[in-house]
Amino acid sequence: MIDKYGHYYLIDHSALYRLEKLTFVKFRNLDGMEIDFGKFPITGIFGANGMGKSTILATIRCLYQSVYNPRSKRGKPRKVPYIHRPETCYNEPFGRLFPGNQFSNYEGSKIVAELSSPHGDASGLYQIQDGRKRWSPGTTAKPVRQVFYIEMESCIPAAEAGYTKAARDKRARIYRSIMSHSETLRADFNYIFTRDIFINDLSDAGKGIDEQVGIAMSGRKMYFRDLSAGEQRVLKLLDIVYNAPDNSVILIDEIELTLHKLALFRLLDVLVRMAHKRGLQVIFTSHNQSLMTRKDINIRSLYRVGEKIRCDYGYSRDCIALLEGEVPPKATFLVEDMMSQAIITELLKQKNKLNISSVILFGGYPNSFKLAASLYLAGKLSDKVLFVLDGDVCVTDDEKRKQLQTTQIIPDLTHEKENQILAHYSEYVLPAGVKIDSYIYGLIKKEPNKEDQVVYAANKVIPLTRETVPPKIRDVERFLDHYMIQDMISIMGYAGINEAIGYSDIVRNFASNYPGKWRTLTSRISRWIDDNLG
Repeated sequence: MIDKYGHYYLIDHSALYRLEKLTFVKFRNLDGMEIDFGKFPITGIFGANGMGKSTILATIRCLYQSVYNPRSKRGKPRKVPYIHRPETCYNEPFGRLFPGNQFSNYEGSKIVAELSSPHGDASGLYQIQDGRKRWSPGTTAKPVRQVFYIEMESCIPAAEAGYTKAARDKRARIYRSIMSHSETLRADFNYIFTRDIFINDLSDAGKGIDEQVGIAMSGRKMYFRDLSAGEQRVLKLLDIVYNAPDNSVILIDEIELTLHKLALFRLLDVLVRMAHKRGLQVIFTSHNQSLMTRKDINIRSLYRVGEKIRCDYGYSRDCIALLEGEVPPKATFLVEDMMSQAIITELLKQKNKLNISSVILFGGYPNSFKLAASLYLAGKLSDKVLFVLDGDVCVTDDEKRKQLQTTQIIPDLTHEKENQILAHYSEYVLPAGVKIDSYIYGLIKKEPNKEDQVVYAANKVIPLTRETVPPKIRDVERFLDHYMIQDMISIMGYAGINEAIGYSDIVRNFASNYPGKWRTLTSRISRWIDDNLG
């Protein structure tokens, strides 16, 4: 079949399989590691050097066969459109990227790829065939989907890329593609770099290959080759995104290279929009942990526990830093959410211990047990580390032991090892069946001083029930547990980047107006601080 660009395809795009999960068995340094690709179309893979990020991208390049039929019915090579020549199409056989040799023996290696499509789910098993040093299945037996790979070589600017015929031909194809999308490219480029450009076609002016695209920027005219390395890389990347068939996989190695933080975040905004619009699945690697704060992409972190590399999500960048071996301050408190972070911070201020302490978010309480087990196994769970749970669930030791056992991180997890880990746990003291956000909100709302900003915000919150929760909310129970404080912060004008200030004001109000209840709520953590920090 033929698409809107006149390109030939093997199958309808609607049948293409989305990658949901990869499981590695005896494969390089990723033995036993699983990575899923979440609900969003874009996934960022983070981790220190040597954690296997590039290996994962290389594996994905080998999972599919190309949507382009490489040969015509007569068996002769079909002319592939210029944007899909080998240097931009990266559907590869396993044997090319993972050949067996004296240093890499893939005997017994397996990769399980879980795929999904509108026509049903499937799993693909890729492995070395017994008795033969070849991967199976072969190319023609693989699911069909186009893969594009944007490598680190794309950071090399045109002026440094050389003038061989292959290099010049590659740039010529990029230039022609840029001209075919000049208006869209201009709009996105201007958004990413916050400057206005105009793209002019100079191909009929008798110019050389590197002078075929003229760019006017801030009143100054220049050629494509005169742009900065970061600007050139973004144009190359957008060129592939615009021309890739719908539902393609786009892999980007080290997405942050040559880009300023603001441009990097805006580039991701463009990729998110294009991925949703055209059904693309974008997977990138990065060392820039500031990207881990984004809420519209899947965040996957690779870290080493003993001899194993693990992948997890939901950890903050501070948690990952702990796992990667960064030395924390004298004391480290790990908490579930921003409310708990504000409570511990206020308590440390009252005890004059904030300057020797760090308060880190770990996400939902199940994450704490995986993190604690990983730190224990790595020998990094010092006596100055405390995990603080909200105190509404998982309160008893039996409940905590069960959570530890479900992590399956520590081999031969004995009762003694469980006790050693649980010694690093504490929780708030709450009335039975009450959530911490509801508890604090209810008390503040009763305060008589209605002119106080915090009290005023609490009384302006519109109560919601299951029946009145907006239909777009998926986790209704979690939403009902937290919406009151979130609404208070919005009413106080602290939504967004100033959210932490709003939590701090709310906690400070609660602590000053209800000192008895404050002491009860924080009594166990307060005792731990006195015992361990002096």
